[in-house]
Amino acid sequence: MANRRACTDAGHLCRLAVLRLGQQRDTTRSLPPAEVMQPADFSSRDGFQLNRRPEKRGEMMRAKTLNRIALAVTGASAFVLVLANCGIAAPQQQSIQGKTTLNIHHPIVVTGRLGAGYLTGESYENVYDPDSGRKISQLNWDLSDIFMVGGGLSIQPVSWAKLNMDIWLKINDGDGDMVDYDWFVEGLDWTHRSYTTDVDLNTGYMYDINVEFPVFDLEGTEFSLFAGYKYDKWEWEATGGTYIYSTYYLRDTIGTLPDETGITYEQWYHVPYIGIGFKADLTRVTLSGRFIASPFVQAGDKDQHHLRNLVFEEDFDNGTMIGVDLNGGYHFTDQLALLFKYHYQKYNEMKGETTITDQVTGEQYYISGDAASIEHYSHLFSLAMQYTF
Repeated sequence: MANRRACTDAGHLCRLAVLRLGQQRDTTRSLPPAEVMQPADFSSRDGFQLNRRPEKRGEMMRAKTLNRIALAVTGASAFVLVLANCGIAAPQQQSIQGKTTLNIHHPIVVTGRLGAGYLTGESYENVYDPDSGRKISQLNWDLSDIFMVGGGLSIQPVSWAKLNMDIWLKINDGDGDMVDYDWFVEGLDWTHRSYTTDVDLNTGYMYDINVEFPVFDLEGTEFSLFAGYKYDKWEWEATGGTYIYSTYYLRDTIGTLPDETGITYEQWYHVPYIGIGFKADLTRVTLSGRFIASPFVQAGDKDQHHLRNLVFEEDFDNGTMIGVDLNGGYHFTDQLALLFKYHYQKYNEMKGETTITDQVTGEQYYISGDAASIEHYSHLFSLAMQYTF
């Protein structure tokens, strides 16, 4: 109980040490005053701006979710209205001299694709002292040997607009690891480190919906503008591992963590974006690509420490991301093609406040300022079959 209370009081300074304190033998004793490893005083809230949270975080998240749904519905409705105004939302029947004819103003091109991919990457979870800006903890959550399946659909009702929808889902737990560094003494290299290779990716998916607008053609190469929305979510579960801690001297304590689930960690990203792209047709070979970017990323994370019954949550706004797609296709026929794709994305560091929930008492506190941050990057290599109807 003392360890949990210390974390509740000191917040960001011992956030990621709480699991460690609950697992190992008593290594929390203060060092002699003459030692350089003398820890900071974590017993006071002074200067840490730790307060009871005045509002319920769940209500805020629900409000944001409703706003996103409203935006999505509005966008879809606008797209349908555009199609209707162009006269191609549905076939029109006309009666001419007693005969009924079916008149479709524009051919609707529908393309479907199904494929498999291999993903690698990494997400970062950082903790800061919001007053000084000093980094206190960093967790690296690895994405290795992740196999994905994906599907997509494109609908082009008019020559000047195409609707694209794609989703990728993980099908295995991967072969990643997690490493946690802590800097408890300013001016020194890391003082604590824990590491585990027993990390499962419980959840992993990405979906993307966008409208593509061809703007001009240059010697057989078509250039387009994109406006879209994408969502990514990742969740890891870490079990057991080893540690190196600084008890009396720098890195003087080595041990093994219990072989049970210690931390479950999630990250998610909501991304409205714009972009540019190209497509070049070379007889049976097609080359295409696009670059997308966003300064309006909304993201969040959840860090659950099971042994200490503590949950740490953050929301982040106005983050930035970039993405690059490079594609090559070979067309066996006018309808059937084999696609080779590479996708890269990077979410730059986003900082925000921290909400702490004690799952035993139900109490919630928050640390204002830039108390925590997240980052992410990933590479996806994929192979897909495409059919145009």
